Order: sequence, then structure tokens, then C-alpha cells
Amino acid sequence: MTLLLCAFDLRAQTATTIPFFYEKIYLQTDRDVYSQGEDLWFKAYLVNAQNNKPINYSRNLYVELIRPGLQITLRHVLRMEDGLGNGDFKLPDTLSAGTYRLRAYTNWMRNFGDTFVFEKNITVVNTRGSQSIASALAKPVKRVKKKQSTVGKTDTLPSGPNVSFFAESGPLINDVSSVVAVKAEDEFGKGIPVSGQIFATSGRAVAKFTCDSLGFGQFGLEPDETQMYHAEVTINGELFKFELRKARQKGFTMGVSATSPTIFAEIACNGFSLGEWGGNNLVIVGRHGNKVIYKERVRIQSKNILVQVPDVNFPEGIACITLYDEYAKPLCERLVYVHHPNTTKLKITTDSIAYHSRQKTTVKLKLSDSTVTHLSLAAVDAGVVAVQPGDILQYLELKSEVKGNIEHPERYFDTTNVNRLKQMDLLLMTQGWRDFIWKDIDDTKFKQRYDVEQALPINGHVRAVWADKVLPKMNITMFAPRAAGNKLFSAISDSTGHFRIDGAVLYGYQYVYFTSRKSDGIGEDGKSKGKTGGWIIVDSMFRDKLAVEPVDNILIEQNPVNADSLYERERVKQKFTFGGVNNLKTVQITGYSNALPVQTYPITLAEQKDFTTIGDFVINHIPNAHWQMDEGDRERPPSPPRIFTGYIPPYMFPVSVHGVYTDHEKIVVGMAPKPDVDEYWEQTMDRVLKVTIRGRQTVDGKVYSVELLLRPGSLKSKDFYDNTMADFVGYTKARVFYAPRYEAPGDKPDYRTTIHWEPVITTDAKGEATVSFYNADPKGKVTVVVQGVTDKGVPVSAIAGYVVK
Repeated sequence: MTLLLCAFDLRAQTATTIPFFYEKIYLQTDRDVYSQGEDLWFKAYLVNAQNNKPINYSRNLYVELIRPGLQITLRHVLRMEDGLGNGDFKLPDTLSAGTYRLRAYTNWMRNFGDTFVFEKNITVVNTRGSQSIASALAKPVKRVKKKQSTVGKTDTLPSGPNVSFFAESGPLINDVSSVVAVKAEDEFGKGIPVSGQIFATSGRAVAKFTCDSLGFGQFGLEPDETQMYHAEVTINGELFKFELRKARQKGFTMGVSATSPTIFAEIACNGFSLGEWGGNNLVIVGRHGNKVIYKERVRIQSKNILVQVPDVNFPEGIACITLYDEYAKPLCERLVYVHHPNTTKLKITTDSIAYHSRQKTTVKLKLSDSTVTHLSLAAVDAGVVAVQPGDILQYLELKSEVKGNIEHPERYFDTTNVNRLKQMDLLLMTQGWRDFIWKDIDDTKFKQRYDVEQALPINGHVRAVWADKVLPKMNITMFAPRAAGNKLFSAISDSTGHFRIDGAVLYGYQYVYFTSRKSDGIGEDGKSKGKTGGWIIVDSMFRDKLAVEPVDNILIEQNPVNADSLYERERVKQKFTFGGVNNLKTVQITGYSNALPVQTYPITLAEQKDFTTIGDFVINHIPNAHWQMDEGDRERPPSPPRIFTGYIPPYMFPVSVHGVYTDHEKIVVGMAPKPDVDEYWEQTMDRVLKVTIRGRQTVDGKVYSVELLLRPGSLKSKDFYDNTMADFVGYTKARVFYAPRYEAPGDKPDYRTTIHWEPVITTDAKGEATVSFYNADPKGKVTVVVQGVTDKGVPVSAIAGYVVK
């Protein structure tokens, strides 16, 4: 384990020097429970993981909605500006009910595994089908547990209740008194209150413990080298026994407590260890976010040594205190939460405590200081969906630092909770003891595999036209007519023929043009003297996606929701959707239509990657379609391969190209496949915008035809190889939340569950901001949640409420 990761420079192709850094991301969503067809709104805060200040290195943020089957259902790429961004997902009407994972990360974060990847659970309920809402809500899931011993050894056990034990700073040491933390969980991973006793092999009870409502407890133990120890706990009338690992003969323990302005660290050892280490120096190190804050030598002169560490230089949050030997080998380690009085407070006030339906509400936001603060606001009908505990402060300072599920994180930050410091300590001694994220980073030698993305990365390669040969040192020019800012970009292919272009700011669906020239220098006119040539192949806009891994040891809790109210609102919405439509009398049509349903396929980058030619695409989208080769004979030459359905005449039918269009102008007409028409099967997919497949049923079988919509210029032979067009889906541009204005009455019912969503709020020079919106029709309580971060890196959050009568 190293004491400090040294900083170094990362040099992108843009020659921008970026220091080594860590990032964290937090998403505030308007709520946590949605019905099918609704909008999920979110605000993204990207901060420096060591000080929580907004960071502007990574510009690309990947936000994904992952279905229970570990598939990415929806995916957006946001462009972050000064560490801020916002977006939304339109949940499809056909989206299956269940618990989804909302995930967000930058490409740079992937260098550290899943350490800094943001995730939260989102529940989608079925209000449109026959499935009951109750069955769609997230429910606890039984899982295989891992038994944790005193020093973290894991043994897989069948699903069932479990009690784990953690010595305060690592292993138990014989003849040294230590505090042992306890965590009791049921078969769903939920903390449970239990009581138990610790017994030695002699049968003598040596300690007792009691766990609180979340399953946390502790006891003191001074191990005897002649004894082994186990716990006996009665859970639901059944006796369980749990073994504690045998204590070590030598070593050190460290008890830590934080009482501002000092962190007290009590180092202890037994006589055996004192005899071996007496007179030697050890090193005690205090870190925050992998940054060394405190470092001091400690001379071992007695069995107990008290070290006082000033906390003035430690930021608010988790600190790691580690004792090392002279060879930088860790001997024991303890986490402690450093509390600093928070002078930056956020206050929410409304211009009234009660309103009428559709009445205007004005919300005033006030910071206790004038620091520039970036905020987002969600006003939600609390009668339908309750606000879940958890905010930006709890995530950045706690949940992002300690892996695993943290039940009721709000209790550790509730200043009215007199036990919160003790409860925080027990949390860090149990879950933090084995899962502290910075320890994972320390224990691995950093290797950069993923770049800092400050714009859209576009990758491709160049090869020879008539040979399987890569073309290095080719000048690649890209023209993006609809890009924001610069529109012309260039790159040179490397020794493998690959190129990468950075810097394009593309929003939504766009065309991009590429040309290639041999790198033969620049002429007097300033233009390239190289000849055109080479086959340009665009590989992708973005790199490989982050793999979706199963969630381990994450408790899925049921989200509080008024199912009846949610269903009734959805029923009203659906009824009104068809309101105002003139219902005509039913007309009975007799006869028979042999037309099959028309299949239309917009061609995206995925299809371009999966299918080489139009023909390959067609045979994969028409039932029983296949290539048929005609080798010719002495009387006639062979013809190009054709596509047929069926294998035996007269039940074998050619698939015809019925029409070819470019910009909706038909340029080829015909039904029967001709040699010149069949050549379209060999066109590459990067020239196609849309494929339409039509079919009809005949007595002998099904007959199909194809219509193609090609890109402009796709049929110019001189542009076939040295020019390429590609279409990309760039950054997702956030939609604007629909906020009705009710100066005049309207007939349309308003059953919004999210009353208002305001993702971009910045306080003025006085630390103030004002937001106004109109209420919906339903009466009841409305909860206003505001979260954000100051320019100084202080996360802030507040909740207020009012009533609609």
C-alpha cells in the first residue's frame, strides 16, 4: 500500500494539460417512483472527489437506466459545463414494471472500476395493464449472504439472518482490550435489533451486546490466547451461533474518537509486541480522499500511547487514520467522521402555507452566506409519492465513500439526533471497515486505460480500397455542419490506420462528412497536395460501454407510494388523451387485404456496426430470406447475387428493390430486380438512412420488396471511397419541463405528480433565488426539495412543504 498517489499530467490529443484528479457524480431526480409513460427528470453535479468543488475536466457524462435483467434500457450522453448538467428520460408506455438502476459516470471514472460510479434505485409501476401496482413495487429480495468474521474473512452461507463482528482497527490481539462492532441483518440484508452474548471455549460468558433498530451494536473484549470465542444470538425464537476469528499473538490496535478540534488515536499492544517494537518508530498517517493531511512519527515506549491529531486541516467527511511500520506496511487502520460546524445553510420559504388548486406558488431560496450556489428544485405531490431519504450531502460525504446499502442515511446528519455521532462510528466500524473505497485505490497500482473526454470522441480507420491493407499517415478531415462552435476538424491516421477526432460538440441526430487524402505535404495554395484515396470506416462515436454487473449486497426497499391515487391519476390522463376526438360510427369492411404490416427501420450507428451491407441487413429482417448465387454458363456471364425467400420454385420469390430515394426524391423506380438494382444489396450501411420492408401474402407464399432512403451524394461513384457520411446521436439536449400558467381557466384536467422541476438555479450576490410555478388540481400536501453545491464545495439541501386546499 502506498501512502500517496503522486500527481502527474494527462495529455490529450488537444494538447491540454490536465492534472491527476478524482471525480464524483450526484444526480438529483424529481422523485424515485414513476408510472409507465412518465418523464424522469434529473440534475447532475460533477465534483472533485477530494473537496466536492464543481470540476470541469470531463465534459461527457453517461446516464443510463438499467432494467432488472441487467440490460441498458435508456442511455443519454450529457455535455457538462462547469460540472453541471441536466436531462431527462421519457419512460416508454411499454416499459416493464420493476426496480431499475439509474447509473451515471464519466469515461475517466472507469479507471477506478465502479468506485465513483453513481447509482440509485428507480421504481416503475404498472398503471396501464392488468398487473396490480402492488406487485410492481420494489420488494425485498432474498440473497446469498457473506459471513464476516472479526477481520473480514468471508464464507458464503445460505440465505438467512447473519451477525457479523468487526474489531475496531483490524485484528484482535491477545491481552489487548478492543472494541468490537456488531452488525445484525435478516435474510434480505436489512438491519434487525438483536441481543446476544460472547462465550469463551471454557463456557464462560465474557461479553454482552444489544443491536439497535438498524442492527448496530458493540462490546469490549480482551482476548485470552488460551481461548476461542463465539456469539450466541436468538433471532425469531431460533438460536444462532457465530464464530469469532482467533486473535493474533502480536500486533497493534488503535481506538479512535473525534472531538473537535482533535482526533484522539489510542495505540495499544501487548507485552510480546512491546518487547519486539520497543524503542522503534512507527508512522501514523491521516488522510481524506486519499490525500495525506497529517503524518507523524510515533515512538513505541509503552503498551498504550495516545496521539492527538488536530482536525483543523481535515475537510468535513470521512478520515482514515493508519498506523504503518518503518517499511510502510499498514499495521492497523480506523475510519472516523470529522464533523465541522456547517456555516452554510439553505432555507426554503413559500409566500403562503396554503394554496388553492392552480394557484401560483412562489418559493424563495436563501443561503446563509453569499457564496455562489448551484441548485435544483423538485416540487412533488406528497399524497402520491413520498420523498425518499437521502440527499447530495449524505451521498458525497458518506454513501459515495462507504460501499453497500446504508439504511436511513439521514439519521447520521440529523442534528436533533443525539446519538448520531455514535451511530456514525458504528457504521464506519462495520461497513466502512471492509469497504472504504480509497483503500481499494491505494492497494492497486494506477494504470490509465480511459481518457478524459472533453468533447465527443469520434473513432475510425482507413484502409486500402482493393486490398486488406491499413493506410497510415492519411489526412482525415471531418466537416460537421450542425456542430456548435467549430465545424471543421482534422486528424492523421496512425500506424494501424486508426484515427480519432476530438472536440466536436454535436447535439442530437446529425450528419457528419469525412474525406481522406494522402499525407504528401501542403502546396503553395495552402491546400493538401495529397491525392484522395482510402476507404474511410467510422467505428463509433463513443468507446465501449461500461459493463452492467449484478448488484451485490444492495438492499431493495419498498418505495412508499399511494398506489390507488397513482392509478386513478393515470386513468384520468388516459381518458383525457382520447377526449375531444370525434367518434365516428363503425364501418364494416368486407373483403380480404393481402398486405403484410409495413416494417420501417431507421438506420443508426448500431446497425452500421452490426451489418456490413444492405443485403446483410435485409436477410436478417425478412423471414427465410437468403442469398442465391448464379454462377452462369458458357452462354451467359454470372449475375450478381440476389436475395430470395423460399427455396423451391414456384415458392421461391426474389426480394425486389421497389424504390431508392435520396432526400425523399425517388431516383430509381421498378419492381423486377435488375442487375443495376441488385447492386444496392452491396452498398454499405453507412450510406443508408432508412430501410422500409413491404410484403404481401399470395397463394404460394409471401412476397417482399424494399425501399431505401440513402444519404445525399451516396450514389456518386467518385465519392464512394474517399468520402464518407456518417450519422451520430450526439449529446442529449434536455427538454424543458412543462409548466402551465393559469392566468386564464382551462378545461384540461391537471394531474401532475411532479408539480414543478427547475434544474438550473443560481443564487445571486446575496445568496438568494426565487422560483414560481402553478399548482395542479389535486388537493393535499406538496413537498419541495432543493439540493445543490456551492462554488466552495459545500453540498446543501433543504425540504419544505405546503398544502393545496
